[in-house]
Amino acid sequence: MKENKILENSNFYHKGADQLLKTEIPRIENEITTFSMDLAEQSRPTKEDSSALFLPKIESMYQVLLELVFKMIGAISVLHQTADQISEIYDREEKGLHKNLNNFKEKARVLRKDLKALTDISHIIQKWRKWRLVLIALSLGEVAVNFKILLIVTPNQMTALVASLGLCTVLFIVAHSFKDLIHYMNTKAKKWAIGLGIVLGVLLLLYNLNVIRVNYIENSEEVASGVSEWSFVMINFSMFLAGVIIAFIYKPLKSDVARNVEFKKVKKELKEVDAEMQIINDRLEVIPKERDQKILDMQNLKFMAMHYQNTIVSHYHSGVALFKSENLFRRLDNVNPKSFSDKIPPLQTYIEQTNNRISQ
Repeated sequence: MKENKILENSNFYHKGADQLLKTEIPRIENEITTFSMDLAEQSRPTKEDSSALFLPKIESMYQVLLELVFKMIGAISVLHQTADQISEIYDREEKGLHKNLNNFKEKARVLRKDLKALTDISHIIQKWRKWRLVLIALSLGEVAVNFKILLIVTPNQMTALVASLGLCTVLFIVAHSFKDLIHYMNTKAKKWAIGLGIVLGVLLLLYNLNVIRVNYIENSEEVASGVSEWSFVMINFSMFLAGVIIAFIYKPLKSDVARNVEFKKVKKELKEVDAEMQIINDRLEVIPKERDQKILDMQNLKFMAMHYQNTIVSHYHSGVALFKSENLFRRLDNVNPKSFSDKIPPLQTYIEQTNNRISQ
């Protein structure tokens, strides 16, 4: 339905339709006049000729004009439409929206319940990410220190660098995983056992590597002046302990991270459900006004159509009267055909009017 045309044309008038009538009515009347004169010159219709000789032609011209106007104003689409039908369409939509809204409410209730059982530790994870950079920085510093120390064992810089990277990577992984390994144990005794075991294992590893380094120095009769032979162990072990402490204090457990991921997932889903409910509520709020406006526009369009229908029907009667008057005036036999007294058949109309109200 072309609602904009109703809004643009007050008092049920349409600019395009008015222009069409202004052009077509005079043209039709001229054509009727010419048609009437042609028949008058032939002394037709005769006294006994029926109105079928002239009325169908006149009727068809106004019938075509009526259809053109109805199409122009967009009335064809509402000819069989009623206020009850429009209300029924919106009632069905409201029913479906309420059903969907109830489903979303139940889903939101379940999601909120799930959300209460979860914990948001995003701030802890963000803090850990910052401290993990410190842990990486310690490891890189450890690589640089070990590289210089291992150069004493091997003059090959690439070998020293690879060995230093390998050692620091192992220490980084162990320090990074220390808290998870402790938490994995289900008793306090096991926690202490695995914790001490890791610390002693790392210390033993560093000690053995240092023994190899010291033996190499002794065999090659080199002396690292000013540097303790245990500097290798002390530097690496102190950095390892620093990494363990950082990880132990700031690193969230894998189970907590998994729960936080689930928390974000549920929160996102709840947000989407809330958004869907808001869309439905907004639509439910609009529907009554939209339904009333739709009915009003339909009624206005029918009133407009009735106005033009009445106008064209009136011109149709005037056109028939014009034909008769011109024919009687122009003919020379002074015959008044009996058919001129017949009742004029009505045009095929589209909208009925009862008691000054449009039939809906």
